[in-house]
Order: sequence, then C-alpha cells, then structure tokens
Amino acid sequence: MSEQKLPVTRREFLVRFCAAAAAAPFLTSFGSANHGRAAIAPSDSREFASECPDADLTAEQVKTREGLQYVDASPHKDKQCKGCRLYKVPEEKDAVCGGCQVVPGPIHPNGYCIAWAAAG
Repeated sequence: MSEQKLPVTRREFLVRFCAAAAAAPFLTSFGSANHGRAAIAPSDSREFASECPDADLTAEQVKTREGLQYVDASPHKDKQCKGCRLYKVPEEKDAVCGGCQVVPGPIHPNGYCIAWAAAG
C-alpha cells in the first residue's frame, strides 16, 4: 500500500488555525459590518446570505469566522465547503446549511475559509 500525501498536514492546519485565531482580534478592527465577506466575494456572498443566516452567533464566534476568512460563496471554483474534510453535512434532509469542525455557525456548502482541506 502506498501512502497518500495529504495537501495539508495536521501540524500545518493547527499552525494556520492558531495564527488565524491569534489574528482575529486585530482583523475585526479592520472588518466591516458584513463580517469581512465583501473583501473576498462581494457579489457572490450576498446571493447566499438568506440561506445561511449567522445572526445568532456570539461576538467570539464572529471573530473566529472572520479570522478564518469564511465566506458563503467561495472565490475558488475547486475549493468549496462541500468538498472539505471539515464540512458537516446538514442533519435535516431539506436543509441547505451544514456545519464545520472549526468555523462556528451555519456553513453554506458553496462557502470557503482558509482552513479548507480536500476531503477524501
């Protein structure tokens, strides 16, 4: 059996995650009212806003989302939450939004964050 090389090692993921978490307080001071989404995909992110509302998040959860640069519409065609190993499929059959192991709140399957890692 040959070993598959993972695109992101566990150590590399943890380093990125910790760096993002440490930078979150600084990033929020530069963010806008739309939680940083407009900086990455201004027109696409509005398309999904009503499908995965994040109004019930705490300030700390919002900072985490901002630190990981989560957006509802991925700027990368080949990197979307539904293809990430951290994505959690919605529990309800008809639900659009799933979850994530590192990004709090509802996650759109076409979303993206810097912690994205290919599934499989």
